[in-house]
Amino acid sequence: MASPNIVPDTESIGACLLLLQSECPSQTDFKAAIDMVIKICRNIQANPQEEKYKNIKKDSKSLSKKIWQFSGGQELMLAIGWVEVDENIMYIEEKDLPSIIKLLEDKLKENGFDSTSVQSSTNVQVSNGWTTEEMRKKEKLLEIEKEKRLASIKRKREEEKRVKAQIEADRSNINVRELKASKAVEKKGGSNIKRFADIGVDVNGQEVIIKTF
Repeated sequence: MASPNIVPDTESIGACLLLLQSECPSQTDFKAAIDMVIKICRNIQANPQEEKYKNIKKDSKSLSKKIWQFSGGQELMLAIGWVEVDENIMYIEEKDLPSIIKLLEDKLKENGFDSTSVQSSTNVQVSNGWTTEEMRKKEKLLEIEKEKRLASIKRKREEEKRVKAQIEADRSNINVRELKASKAVEKKGGSNIKRFADIGVDVNGQEVIIKTF
């Protein structure tokens, strides 16, 4: 039986989206990046056995231009289950794609986007009813939230590095102990070491005749 798909870390994905949004030159670029990520997810969802949808070159024109040139785009792809393998990215960690797609679509709606158009960020009154001043306040709050979430991601990665370093240290200590134990056994059983009985000393302290061979 196949293992269930892993539930995505919505907090990390949310932080990646905020970072990506802050890096994109325009809202149009941000929507284009999210649309492409959604398309990639849907391709895998519709063709789960097709490996070509799970292996993308990092320098491919669409990926590099719309997503990979941004740190937030790279972090987003890694957060939803992709890993870097040489010059490619590969979808190895099976995530809950429907949940990821919905999260991305909700992000677009949150920013006043629909599936076919991009709302201008320069309008005084945007489609969701917010004024420019309200949008500025919202952006400020988003910036604060982004910093919090990025700090959370950084802490998680530092903890992962710490755990990895501890595992490697434990393995090294085990190897050292095994080596010392091996040498001790070798020394104990070496040809220069004789048992008391072999050299003529009675274990009870009485003198005995030395054995010769």
